[in-house]
Amino acid sequence: MKRSLFGIAAIAALVGTPVLAADMPLKAPCCAAPSPAYNWSGFYIGADIGAAWATDTVSPLVSDGGTFPRSNKLSTNGVLGGGTAGYNYQFSSFLVGVEGDIGYMAIGGFKADALGGTEVDNLNNGLYGDATGRAGVIFGNALLYGKGGWAFFNGRANTTTSLAGFTVGNTGTFSGWTAGGGLEYKLSPAWSAKVEYMHYKFGTQDASLTSGAGVFPYANALTVDSVKMGLNYQFSWGPTPSTCCVTK
Repeated sequence: MKRSLFGIAAIAALVGTPVLAADMPLKAPCCAAPSPAYNWSGFYIGADIGAAWATDTVSPLVSDGGTFPRSNKLSTNGVLGGGTAGYNYQFSSFLVGVEGDIGYMAIGGFKADALGGTEVDNLNNGLYGDATGRAGVIFGNALLYGKGGWAFFNGRANTTTSLAGFTVGNTGTFSGWTAGGGLEYKLSPAWSAKVEYMHYKFGTQDASLTSGAGVFPYANALTVDSVKMGLNYQFSWGPTPSTCCVTK
């Protein structure tokens, strides 16, 4: 009789164990926190430095005693640097924005015109700037983007001569367009580093030589290619909130 009662009790205990376990609340495991996905939307400022390669194609517009027509290509290179400011708007993995640059191009140089007799073509250093639109795709912490818009350069160009009796007239401010792109990488929610290539087609400005015989204009068509590195600081920033559970 005692053995029967012991057997019944053991069976009841075995059956009751899963029932009690089922009645106990389950404790959800805590997920691992994901890598932060940075928010690119907001205003930013930055600084950059790099190198520039310029070509000023100088062509007389009237016969000046040398070969006509002709062109003299003045090629120079130097450093550029300055600041940037802009605004980004991110939607999903895409970004659009506007950006402005202002800086200095040290691309001055000169070249004698072999077909012009005594003429020497000169290009001076100057300020440059641009106002562009920007669009890109975000991969993790990286942004691959393209940009383009209006640009100017106020370095003056002119043509000089060793002949007496001539007055030299400089070009005005160059104004044209720019296009290019780059790669920007988030170092933290606020800071990012970039490398950028830009092509500038600054348009054509006329210089002149004036004497008693008249005015001799020289068209200067200026293009510049640049590569620069920069560091940006974003004001409106914060990582995307995590959905990871919280344990108590």
